[in-house]
Amino acid sequence: MELTILIVGRGTAPGVQTSNGHSLEFRASARTASGILSLDTYDFVFQHLGPANPEALESINEWTAKGWRKKIVAFSGGAVPKNIKDLDVSLIEGLPGRLSILDLAWSAVPSNFSGDARELLLLLKPSRPEFLSALAILCQGYLAVRSHKNETDAKNAEAQEALSEMGFDKIEGHVRDELVNVEDVLVPVWWRRVFAGQRGEMEKAISHEWGVHSISDCPPAIGDLIVSIYSDQPIGAKVVGGAYLAIAKRLRN
Repeated sequence: MELTILIVGRGTAPGVQTSNGHSLEFRASARTASGILSLDTYDFVFQHLGPANPEALESINEWTAKGWRKKIVAFSGGAVPKNIKDLDVSLIEGLPGRLSILDLAWSAVPSNFSGDARELLLLLKPSRPEFLSALAILCQGYLAVRSHKNETDAKNAEAQEALSEMGFDKIEGHVRDELVNVEDVLVPVWWRRVFAGQRGEMEKAISHEWGVHSISDCPPAIGDLIVSIYSDQPIGAKVVGGAYLAIAKRLRN
């Protein structure tokens, strides 16, 4: 069932439905004529922190006292005030306006999401793409080596497009032959030395950085490469080229 999320402190505005069916409702303040608004009908609340919402601390304390702590996300356009940081609630900085809230990765939150506020934030605001960056570097090294050795497998369309995306055609003449070892890059263990965890851990990290719920929601080329990395078979240039193109596009966005 899709989520209903209340956004407090970015003005009153018409509700918005995300592409995957979650409902976002906006109101200027959590205070009502009878006190602080109840969260009975909401799955989560995003409470703005700042001078425009002096009731924020009172609201968070009351919601926490009523057992709704796991529904609460406190947010601000800048740094979170210290008196809020001391509370045991989920926090997010850098949301200066309504559009920045709408720009969060709501599509990454599945309709059957059952986690708490901290887990919700992990999906909405992916971390820096450290795994994706590392995977892109390995793809570049692999493709450069195989192309330099003029191997037939590296002449497929995906690999050639990836090499062009890398700009390898401009530097290939400067690669020293003694630094090139094709056998190293073909074997999955060369890749797994960088990604020390199990396949499930890598898939979870990659999907998190991609901003989706699971690896099946990433482009198929990413899943194909991960399957190859955790197999015992040589890794093909078509798989690597396709994965690199997908990662390069994702890192640009």
